[in-house]
Amino acid sequence: MQLKHKFTLIDGKFFSSDAAQLLQSLLRYKIDYHEMALLSEEERFNMDVSNSKKRIEELYKVDDAIREIVKRYANTDKILKISSFIEIEVHDQ
Repeated sequence: MQLKHKFTLIDGKFFSSDAAQLLQSLLRYKIDYHEMALLSEEERFNMDVSNSKKRIEELYKVDDAIREIVKRYANTDKILKISSFIEIEVHDQ
């Protein structure tokens, strides 16, 4: 059995300062989540955390790229359209 659900998380047009605040908050939350999971898994369960470390590195690269885009349009009359979706799939084990 496989079910798929899709939700719109962000769908709007933003000034660069608002876009920066929104996207950096989301990324900061994701990075914090992975860093806490990393510490928990490594310390409590002595698990392999290489995937979590890799994901954190990827998120920092995304953050850098987004900062560059937002900075490029900071003092212009441009509006940034942002769309983001969450997709949840339910699988049998």
